[in-house]
Amino acid sequence: KGGIMKARRNSGLAFLITAVLSGPVLLGGGSTDAAELWEMADVPRGKIEHVVYASASTGAQHEYYVYAPPGYDASGDTEYPILYLIHGLGDGAGSWTEKGSANVILDNLIAAGRAKPMILVMPLAYGVVNYPDKIGGDAPPNLSLTNRERFQNALYNEIIPQVEAAYRTRSDWQSRAIAGFSMGGAMSLEFGVNSPEKFAWIGGFSAAIRATDFEVTFPGASSGVAEGRSLIWMGCGTEDRLMTNDALLRDYLRENSLEVTWEERPGGHVWPVPRVFLTQFAPLLF
Repeated sequence: KGGIMKARRNSGLAFLITAVLSGPVLLGGGSTDAAELWEMADVPRGKIEHVVYASASTGAQHEYYVYAPPGYDASGDTEYPILYLIHGLGDGAGSWTEKGSANVILDNLIAAGRAKPMILVMPLAYGVVNYPDKIGGDAPPNLSLTNRERFQNALYNEIIPQVEAAYRTRSDWQSRAIAGFSMGGAMSLEFGVNSPEKFAWIGGFSAAIRATDFEVTFPGASSGVAEGRSLIWMGCGTEDRLMTNDALLRDYLRENSLEVTWEERPGGHVWPVPRVFLTQFAPLLF
């Protein structure tokens, strides 16, 4: 079943490495129901494509994964909203499928009628090549800022245009969401709050908020840039060391008249927590 997923038109990418997942898969013992939304069930499955390209922003090859929902037809008329999912420090572009089961969660939610069909884009979130290996005592000043700025440039000027050229997507900002775990949660909140009309739906899952000078790191909250967002969603595990700063950011955003949906659940800074948060966040989108 399946086959290589066709692009809407030539995207001009350097090369593609494609893995296709399609068709229903039965759980062991013939079960057709997922005990949890991240367990495979006998439902239609989306397809995943791995894209590798030469990035001017990072000066190296960059990559991202694209999940197209069940029923996606590159030659059809239906256009889809997009959720950009950003991984945490030490993880990679494949982590949201390998550890977060994002594709399985979307398959199950869509099959149950609990989430709208959408495209997922899961990019490598390092603007500095081999960034996790370079942090520490001997790291150059502002390495974290450089990493974030280069990745943001790659996302805005390379990945988003490539995806919107190659897939049947809606291109208005109200049809774009961004969310992430840990480092990716902090990036998602910063990009979403501070960028004019780029993402209308924003999620921070156990966001790695380190600095609390929010007037500096979240200027969009007080300047009015973040007004008109459809959803700002934050969640954190109750045993997570990041809970304090995440709650401080939540309060700061609310003090600036931004509505923030907040969730807590038992757990620390581990993948099962953002996996659950995705099952709560995705049904609210679009």
